[in-house]
Order: sequence, then C-alpha cells, then structure tokens
Amino acid sequence: MNSKILPALLILGAVVTVSFMIKLMSDMSGSMTEMTHHISSLTKDVSSMNRTMSKMSLSTTAMSESMVRMESSIKDMGQALGQGSKQMQQWNPGQMMPNVLPGTKR
Repeated sequence: MNSKILPALLILGAVVTVSFMIKLMSDMSGSMTEMTHHISSLTKDVSSMNRTMSKMSLSTTAMSESMVRMESSIKDMGQALGQGSKQMQQWNPGQMMPNVLPGTKR
C-alpha cells in the first residue's frame, strides 16, 4: 500500500506546485500590466511637464528681454532728466521773466 500512496502524494505535490506556479505567473503578469499602465501615465505627465517648462523658459526669456529694454529706457530717461537739469541750472530766471522780478527791466 505504501508503494501506491507515495506516487499519489508525489503527483498531488507536483499538481499543487504547478498550480501555485501558474497562479504566481498570472499574478506577476497582472502586476506587470498594471505597472506598464502606470509608466505610460508617468511618461505622459513628464512629457506635459516638459512642454510646460519649455513654455516657461520662453516666457522667462521674453521677460528678461523686456527687463533689458525697460532698463535701457530708464537709463535714457535719467540721462534726459540730467541734461534738462543742467540746462535749467544754466538759465537765468531774471532774463526769462524781466517784468516779474524787480530791478531786472531792460
């Protein structure tokens, strides 16, 4: 009787082992499929972020150029004000308004 039980137990053990391996492979396949979907979604998100960063980079470049133009304009305005101030200092108010100030009549 022992000779019949041992092969039956070996066959049963082999069937259980093969069933376990099939279940394990099925679970791994499902996990790999799910992981592939997550990686695909991540790739799309990274691509979207890359496009957004490119747009921001262009905006930053445009802002930098605008700041350079503004700085140049402010510098030009400062120079114009400086020249106007020098001209105002050189003018003699008595000559500009001879009738208003006493003692400056011609």
